[in-house]
Parts: sequence; structure tokens; C-alpha cells
Amino acid sequence: MSTDPEIPEDELRTMAKLFKELKVKPKMDSPDDFKHWMADYVKQADIKPTVKVNTDSTTDTTVKLSSHYRPKLSNFYGDGSKSDIPYDQWRYEVDCLVREKYDDSIIAQSIRNSLKGNAAQVAMRLGPEAKVPALLEEMESIFGSIEKGESIMQEFYSASQRQSEDSMTWSCRVEEIYRKAIKRDVATKEDQNSKVRARYWNGLHQWLRDITAYKFDSIMDFDELRREVRMIEKDHDVTKVQSKMAMAPSDPVQPEKPDELKEIKGMIQQLTTKMNDMEKQQTYRREYPRGSGYGQGKGQQRQQYNRGYRHTTSNRPPYQQEPWYIQQNEPSHTEDGEPICYRCRQPGHLAVGCRVLLDHSRRGLNYNRPSSRGRR
Repeated sequence: MSTDPEIPEDELRTMAKLFKELKVKPKMDSPDDFKHWMADYVKQADIKPTVKVNTDSTTDTTVKLSSHYRPKLSNFYGDGSKSDIPYDQWRYEVDCLVREKYDDSIIAQSIRNSLKGNAAQVAMRLGPEAKVPALLEEMESIFGSIEKGESIMQEFYSASQRQSEDSMTWSCRVEEIYRKAIKRDVATKEDQNSKVRARYWNGLHQWLRDITAYKFDSIMDFDELRREVRMIEKDHDVTKVQSKMAMAPSDPVQPEKPDELKEIKGMIQQLTTKMNDMEKQQTYRREYPRGSGYGQGKGQQRQQYNRGYRHTTSNRPPYQQEPWYIQQNEPSHTEDGEPICYRCRQPGHLAVGCRVLLDHSRRGLNYNRPSSRGRR
């Protein structure tokens, strides 16, 4: 680069320090190119730098930037709604802004512009002359965490991966808990890697901890361990999905339409009704077998009465059924007009005066010999 002899050397040093502080690389192929680049840069950024350089070797060189541009922060309401960002996230943006080389007045105005609702009332109570430290101290006392250091560490050592939580989300959560512990001065940054690494792996799901044990033993860096666990978890999920696809049928069953479902339900209801009716009929037939007289019409009862048998529950136990050889269509009289006993089915007498001995099947032991009618 050809140096312009009209520019003093101390000014060139100042410009070099300023460019280094701004982390920009100017175009210096020629003096004209540098002038055009400088004009365009100032026009785009609208920056008016005020540089204070102390050449004394005992004092550090300080560079302070002032600008008409005010950096924008996320809006913070402080009401805890779903649309509102957490206070820790808003405070992180403010801390990053404080580290930049802006005037305190610009940072304070950016903070006031980001506060809305209840949070804006806090800044209004402090007044327009409040400085950045006063604003941050007031906001911390109202919206900051009130957890004690001991409870934070207890939460850290008892935390574990949730059922619906992947390993990446779990790692971020355990890191955030330890960050709160550092802020409360109950933990140190020097121990962050070892403690977060151990808590992260011990809090994983049991199946994931089993297949990543060798990684935990060989990798001592938390970030590297997290990356390896994520890769293993992803491979396991892909394999699980492939196995499900292999087990799934090639032609999936189409879901039934609502009309078809109603028709099927109606058919099932009809079958159920028919089954209940059949069961009732079977129960009735077992309790009142054919020929017992129960459940018959008046004409049939009169016919049974004419046969010489009055059906009452007192005549015989309800469980005693008629003999197997008695049929409803059998005659009650012979061709000669003699009555036939319904008990032994022998002619010449009625069941009232029947003295025929019967075996266990109610068959007459002396059915070959006719018995005399009436009593002896």
C-alpha cells in the first residue's frame, strides 16, 4: 500500500487501532479506493467515532463509540405470558449489549425501549435520568430468580431426561441449571465441564445410557460427548423407524367409513338380540320340558286333565321329569275304551291307583303282567 505523505504517522496508527477494534478490513489498494471505501462505510453505518488515544505507556488505550443507531432488544413485558420472553433471555441480550463499545446513554435508551407493560412501569418509577446499573439492579430484584443456591444445586443433581425429551434438549436444560448455580456463587466455571458431563450422562434414559457407556468412559469433553450421544440416538431412531416399516403390511387396511361402521354395529346388535332370545328359549325348555303341562294353552291343560292328571307343583317335585318313552301323541285309551296309565303305560287302570313297581328309569318291573284295576 502506498502511504499518503500528507497523513501523519500518529493518525495512521490511530486509524489502524480503530479498524482493529471495529473488526473491519478496509480496502487499501490505493488512496482513492480507501477514500471511497471510507465514505461508503460511514454512510452505511452512520457512525461518528470519537477516539481517545493516550500514548502514555503506563495507561491502556481506550476506544469509545457513540452512534445515532440504537441497538434493538427483544420486548420484555414481565407478565409471564406465552408471547413474553423469559427474563433470563432478555438479561442475556442486555449483558451482551453492555460489552459492546456504546455509550451508557444509548444502552439505557435501548433498555427503556424494550420494556413494555409491567416492566415499563419499573423504568418509569426510576425516572429518565436512571443509569444502566440502576435499571438492571431494579429489574433483577423484581423479575430475577429468587431460588437459593442450595435448591439450585439440589435440582441439578436430581435432574434427569424426561420421557418426551431428546438428548439435545436435556443437555441444554442441565447446562442452564448449572449456569444458574454459577450465578448464585454455589458452583465454579472450572468444574463446569466435569460436573455437567457426569450429570448429563447419568440423567440419560436407561437404554441410551447402556449403549453410550463406552463413549462416556473414553470422552472427557462435554461438548464432544453430547455430539456423539446425539449421533447414536439419531441412528437408533432411524433403525427403529425402518424396523417398523418392515413390519408394517404392504397394503394397509383402509379405515372403515362411518356408514359401514353403523351398518356393522346394527348387524352385531341384531345378532346379540337373537342370541339372547335363543338363550331364553333354551332356559325355558330346561325348566319346563315338553309334556309337563307348564306353559301350555287351556285346551292342552284340559286334555291333560281328561287323561287323569292334574298338573300342580304339589304333585311332584319340579325337577322330576316325565319318562323318556311318554310322547305327547300317544293315546290315552285303548281301542276297547280302556284307560292307559300315564305312569306305567299299561291299560286297565289310572295313575291314581297304579301299583306297578318302577325301576330307576321308571319302567315297570312287572309290566309283562297286567295289574288289577283299583285297590285290593
